[in-house]
Amino acid sequence: MDLINCTEARAELIIELLITGQVPTPEAVANAAVNPPNMNGDEARAYRREEIKQIESAIRRDCDALGEVMSTVVVEFWAAFEAGPTWQEAWNSEPVQTWWMWGLGEPPEYQLGRKPTFTILERRGWIATNRAPRSLCAGRLAQRYEEFLSTT
Repeated sequence: MDLINCTEARAELIIELLITGQVPTPEAVANAAVNPPNMNGDEARAYRREEIKQIESAIRRDCDALGEVMSTVVVEFWAAFEAGPTWQEAWNSEPVQTWWMWGLGEPPEYQLGRKPTFTILERRGWIATNRAPRSLCAGRLAQRYEEFLSTT
């Protein structure tokens, strides 16, 4: 865990874990972001719903920019490895994390953000996937965008 780049929210989670007697491993901190240690079940669910709404709002506010970034990451991964990235590999890529920093101030936890992110981008046509492992690829909108760029 890189404490130098630790955000205020992450630092608060680490302190909460220490207060409750838990060791703040990276996994414990990630889990605490999804299920805060000082909240009961109903409060935690309400907190998660609010976080997901904020994530969805950020995605919808600038879906084309995120779609362009995500599809570029996916295309570059395919070119390098001849297979698509996992959702988590695409999510953790530097360009996608940078987009989140710009959009929300810090990247949301993967467990909270993966479903709204990939669902919205797939519905909009920026990415596509099927049930096969490593099938994540650029969608029809990304392909049209690349064709447009090549003609200008």
